[in-house]
Amino acid sequence: MNIKQLLFYIKVTRITVSTFTLILIAFLSYELFFASTPYANVPFLLVLQAINTLNLVALNLISAFINRNI
Repeated sequence: MNIKQLLFYIKVTRITVSTFTLILIAFLSYELFFASTPYANVPFLLVLQAINTLNLVALNLISAFINRNI
């Protein structure tokens, strides 16, 4: 794998993770502030921590995939 492919994978990874994060934030914000669901009682900091954890898991999975293919 050359440098151009690696940079492309990194760019795709960043776009994927940021898109996933935005969708998750939008959904959880809706659940927290507008919907009368059990999620409305979840503290906002715990939600942000969950988003951070999911981002780290996604980044680790994608980087492991990239490292396997180099």
